[in-house]
Amino acid sequence: MLKSIYTNLKRKTVSKLLTRSATAVDGKGQTTTYTYDSVTGSLLTVQQPQVAGQTPTTTFTYNTRGQVLTITDPTGIVSKVNYHATLERIESTVADFGTGRLNLTSSFGYNSVGDITSVTDPRGNSCTVTYDVLRRQTQLTPLCQH
Repeated sequence: MLKSIYTNLKRKTVSKLLTRSATAVDGKGQTTTYTYDSVTGSLLTVQQPQVAGQTPTTTFTYNTRGQVLTITDPTGIVSKVNYHATLERIESTVADFGTGRLNLTSSFGYNSVGDITSVTDPRGNSCTVTYDVLRRQTQLTPLCQH
């Protein structure tokens, strides 16, 4: 990104890389662009190939620890991620977040070593996950569907 600074009626252009990007081209020649923060490397936006003259764009925001706080999809729906204050793991996600929105909340439970042991979806449906001593998943009850 270029930044112009005007001093004493002279323009000085300073090149300052605030973001960096990468592109991926699919088999049909359509390009998806990924924009990253140049300091943290965090993904900021994903711009997909145009549809009906519009460029679908997904944006991401982060907290000071580099964890995703919000994801805004191409239709403008915001999903918010809530973290445990000290353990830094996801406690819940809220899809369609905001005043007057649906606020569809999913929550997560963990065991003492940080493995997910339960997931509850916005409708209140829950599933549990059990592990063996090597922390391998052994059972999903009822079968968790994504």
